Amino acid sequence: MSKQEKKIPIQNIFYMLCYSWNILPEKSETTTVGSEDFQNIYDFLGHFLTVKVNKLIKRGFSKEYSEFAESRHSIRGRIDVNTSIRQQTMTHRKLFCVFDEFTSDIHFHQIIKYTLLRLLRYQKLTESIKDEIRKLLTYFSGIEETAPTKQIISCLRYDRNNRHYLLIMNICEFIYQSLIGNEDGEKEFIDVERDDRKMARVFEEFLRNFYKYHLPEKDYRVSSPKISWKLDSAYEKSYLLPDMRTDIVIKQRPSNWLVIDAKYYSKTLAESYRTDGGNKRVHTGNLYQMFAYLSNWDAQKYSGSVKGMLIYPQVFQDVDETMYLEGGKTIRVCTVNLNADWKEIESTLLRYVEEYI
Repeated sequence: MSKQEKKIPIQNIFYMLCYSWNILPEKSETTTVGSEDFQNIYDFLGHFLTVKVNKLIKRGFSKEYSEFAESRHSIRGRIDVNTSIRQQTMTHRKLFCVFDEFTSDIHFHQIIKYTLLRLLRYQKLTESIKDEIRKLLTYFSGIEETAPTKQIISCLRYDRNNRHYLLIMNICEFIYQSLIGNEDGEKEFIDVERDDRKMARVFEEFLRNFYKYHLPEKDYRVSSPKISWKLDSAYEKSYLLPDMRTDIVIKQRPSNWLVIDAKYYSKTLAESYRTDGGNKRVHTGNLYQMFAYLSNWDAQKYSGSVKGMLIYPQVFQDVDETMYLEGGKTIRVCTVNLNADWKEIESTLLRYVEEYI
């Protein structure tokens, strides 16, 4: 395997996912799971999910009141007269009743069951993990399956009594979103690490939440505001211009600002740094985008100094260079080695901000 094709350690991908979900696993869980060798991210997620579900079973499934409706010989709840007449249930000495039942057959468990069954069908999943999934599924008899679609996920409500489901639901949703149809019309999982579009979203959300989590609130504020175009007052077609939504903006109190763009490439990042006469070149579009952010920065709205930073995953070699452009604009281009130990990744990302802003 060539250097540029070296895979990111599975546990590092998982840490990035957790930061992107804005919820971190317990240290004991990551230590246990991180001590094992996994063939792919779904092996890791499958095993981690079995660990979490086993804890859930020991803790006891949460229950909620859910509404049920059925024709019955005995009355329960309220009678739906219109439905009883329409379905002619009374000819069979039944009435159509609507009632609430305190049950564990709720969305949380329906989503878990759906996900475990999909993982069980994944051919590349390690057999020992499949065996563990089969054992767990015996606890889900009588529970329906529900796919974690956006609509279903948006209906989930969390409180202090069911907060422990949050990480599990994020894993289930990620697995569901990673399913794609193949040529035979069957579902299979994408290679997450090589899917630049998916990993780009994860990388951006990871960096933003990482800085929110690690930079002290008394000194820094992390956000992702829109930057407005500086236009002539006579120009009436500003709606034609694209939105300038930043990935990450860090304010160091009282008045230092840093605009960060997160750029993830699994293969083409190295092509963005070409050697031409001994000089490295940044991907043109990335640099123009950052230049536009800085050029349209509103000094009145965001009083103080502003700098730009482009952060890439390291592919061939480490890059850390600062460009000084016309008008006092400064852009730092740097890389983070996602193959390194996680503590090293943390220290690198924090150092970039603390020494530059």
